[in-house]
Amino acid sequence: LDAYLSGLEIRHPASPAASATRKWDEWIGRERRRVIGVGATDDHWGRLYATTWVYIEGDLTREKLHAALTAGRIVVGENASAGSLTVTSDRPGADGRAAVGRVGDAIVADRRITISWAGQGKLFIDGRQLENTVGPVAFEIEPGSFHWIRLEIGIASYSNPVYVNLPEPAPLPPLAADPSARESRDTKDESERPKYG
Repeated sequence: LDAYLSGLEIRHPASPAASATRKWDEWIGRERRRVIGVGATDDHWGRLYATTWVYIEGDLTREKLHAALTAGRIVVGENASAGSLTVTSDRPGADGRAAVGRVGDAIVADRRITISWAGQGKLFIDGRQLENTVGPVAFEIEPGSFHWIRLEIGIASYSNPVYVNLPEPAPLPPLAADPSARESRDTKDESERPKYG
């Protein structure tokens, strides 16, 4: 997504951003997991364009930045307006209030979610654009069904999804130590590699 959603490209008249976001939705639907979009910056005329906005609560630390990036709390574009997206679950949280998901969050819902955002935008649920572009929008779901919601505001701001009933990731198989790996390397080739500089 990085190359397609850079600040320059999303404002370009022949922008591939629409095809990139379609591919993004295809990956999420097929793999049923988080696929996090980030932006790149580009400099053609001596100006760097801001293209990745990361949401962090409190003071900025390396740990908070890393956690926010891996959670997908990111908006891509020349501004962060798509970060106004929220999804409210019909299932109450531990405190008895409805759970509210923001960009990058995963929430659990039973039969209904309510989607809100500021201003005019294109709302995508499971990769399909909703006709109604004025929020809030109530959306009925099947119990336990997986959904993802993204917001695009013009060609200036693209949100990462809010996930509803995100499946648990399958555990990775343990890495087996391969005692022959070191011996199988071609050390002769490595020792005769040309030197540069």
